[in-house]
Amino acid sequence: LVASLPEWGRGAVFLVDCFFMAMFFGVIVNFALVFASGERRAPIAWQLVGYVLSIPIFLEAAWWALQRVHDTVPMVPSRDAIYKLLGPALLVAALVILAFRFRGIQELNARRRLQLIFLALLPGVFGWIVSNILSTFDSFMLSEVGSMINSAGVIAGSAIFAYAVVRHRMFNIRVLVRRSIQYALARGTLLVAMSLPVLGLVGYLYAHRRDSISVVLTGTPAIYLLLILPLALVIRYRRRLLEALDRRYFREQYDARQLLLHVVSMVRGGSDMVGLSRVALDEIDRALHPKHVSLWHIDVEGKAYYREFARGDTARIAHPLPATGALPTLLATDDDPLDLHSRATRPLVRRLPPAERDWLTECDAHLIVPMLIEQRLAGLMVLGERKSEEPYGKEDRQLLRTLAAQLALTFDYSRLKGSPSLVWGNSTAARIPAPLLDEIRSCPTCGRCYPSDQGTCELDQQVLVREEGVPRTIEDKYLVTRILGRGGMGSVYMAMQKRLNRPVAVKVLLSHLVGSSSMRSRFEREARIVARLRHPGIVTIHDFGVLAAGHAYLVMEYLEGQTLRKTIGSGPQPLRQMLDLMRPIIDAVDSAHRAGVVHRDLKPENIMLVSDRETETPSPRVLDFGLAKMTGPIGDEEATIVQSGKSVGIVGTLMYIAPEILGGHPASMKSDQYSLGLIAYELLAGYHPFGEAGDLASIVRAHTTESPRPLEEVAGVPPQVAAAIHRALAKEAEERFESVAEFMVAMEG
Repeated sequence: LVASLPEWGRGAVFLVDCFFMAMFFGVIVNFALVFASGERRAPIAWQLVGYVLSIPIFLEAAWWALQRVHDTVPMVPSRDAIYKLLGPALLVAALVILAFRFRGIQELNARRRLQLIFLALLPGVFGWIVSNILSTFDSFMLSEVGSMINSAGVIAGSAIFAYAVVRHRMFNIRVLVRRSIQYALARGTLLVAMSLPVLGLVGYLYAHRRDSISVVLTGTPAIYLLLILPLALVIRYRRRLLEALDRRYFREQYDARQLLLHVVSMVRGGSDMVGLSRVALDEIDRALHPKHVSLWHIDVEGKAYYREFARGDTARIAHPLPATGALPTLLATDDDPLDLHSRATRPLVRRLPPAERDWLTECDAHLIVPMLIEQRLAGLMVLGERKSEEPYGKEDRQLLRTLAAQLALTFDYSRLKGSPSLVWGNSTAARIPAPLLDEIRSCPTCGRCYPSDQGTCELDQQVLVREEGVPRTIEDKYLVTRILGRGGMGSVYMAMQKRLNRPVAVKVLLSHLVGSSSMRSRFEREARIVARLRHPGIVTIHDFGVLAAGHAYLVMEYLEGQTLRKTIGSGPQPLRQMLDLMRPIIDAVDSAHRAGVVHRDLKPENIMLVSDRETETPSPRVLDFGLAKMTGPIGDEEATIVQSGKSVGIVGTLMYIAPEILGGHPASMKSDQYSLGLIAYELLAGYHPFGEAGDLASIVRAHTTESPRPLEEVAGVPPQVAAAIHRALAKEAEERFESVAEFMVAMEG
């Protein structure tokens, strides 16, 4: 076939062969630098070193091939001195890089992959080097021996890789054969489509290099020029396009990372067992793709664990697990997920009683995540093998452990509600039956609320969802009509105040947040103090109390408008607009600070822009002062971050939380200032300064160690404004302004 081609065709074939033969070594070195899931990649400059060192191999082979372009006999480019010296050196360098990276990686899954890849490459590299050495001797026998050694090394390396795939499930065979080909074709097609207009234009210009400029601009090249314009847009957004392909073909890795942030918000979500469990299972199924996942929780009597919720293959129903067995005792000792197929765990599993081993077989369990509350096993999360046949990595286990901690609280709280509950009041002996007869049902589509005896929404015909512990009528004064949303500490409902016939907003706080007598007293004192705050920029609190189910509630004025988040979403705001918005917000926060109240959860979602009908200008109102921390009457016994063993719970919104709070210190007025600085930055820039952080660890690292980009570069604001905002974002609280009022004065210059 090559001999039948014209000279330029043979030359092109030889050059392509030379290019791929030489770049093979650069790919191997690049692979050694970046391979291992979960590891941070080497800088791009280091990744290019292998390709740069492969260029001499290409030039040597290309020179040899072009000298023989006139030959009619099919030729293969020669592998001469540079090829035989530099090629093995690059392969040995790749092995050395893999060995050093193996020593520095702590994640077990990544270490396992690196080890198997190193062992798979080693015999092939060794055989090829020996073959090159023997081929330098003028001996047919030595050349044949070297060829056999080379073939044996390649076969051994391939066998090791196949063993890793089949036995150790290092890669999913279907991913290798099907997904990888699809991904390569899709990504390659995109890259080729991006380069075709340029190649066409270059080819046409070369073919018509003797034509005048007017002919070039008005002739066929005009078509290529028109194509280059959209091509420029494609190049501008190429990263988003390629990431879209990554999400399409490797959705697990991306969804799991996004799930981390979702889980953090869920941890601060509600105590609705049904709703939270369904959301948790849906997210786990969507992100980690287990063949099945189920939640088990202990019965009211504490005798056995029963499966309550499940996703995936549910054909095989396992029997309840006795609570007094060896497996629950083992799970109660540590909240780290138990991988039943790891080498360290297999001896423990073999020592379990036969009945519990049978239970594991019935469940087809591969990973068990304990739900612990102070070393007490409240439930289990059982996951099957992943559909990709990949083992659960360190990040996956950390994610599941975080989620299990919240589910444990939810299960335990719901179990306690199944028995008579104490009613807050003057008599601690007062009790109520459960479940509540007056408990409302809400429509998941429109949010309308109905009595407990109604099953479907009259408007949407949707099945109603139970709102645990929220009655239809609160203290015979407020009629709950609609759910407005769910926040970090509970839910907000719209209600009608009967006597005044006016709409109000009722925020119901989760009972476990105010469950003890000390916290109950704290809530009552805080509510009275916050209710006395009188400022046009602070939402007024009309009433407060405790529901029969144990939930605390706050009755606030009902506002119509939009949150500051929508304004930020519309793009960067002019400096004057930012100052006009921040002035009343900071004035309201400063007024609260002077009264001894720290908000500690300032964020765009907690700032409502209410339209003034007379001036038609938005008037900011700060919400959620009912969840504030009192710096005066209340002591610092309440910790912002509560840590017990390996479980950590965070109060606040991570993207707007101050560094000192992440360090375990109590919230202060300067913590609010840090949050206000983030909001001001976001208004001017149109995005959060640490918005690129993609997981819990990177968010914490950004708040505590990283500095945001200078606002002068991002938004082009005057130096004094940028300096004021960056000072408010100082990592150390002592370096910020003494008050938020000073912060506002500094911004206005």
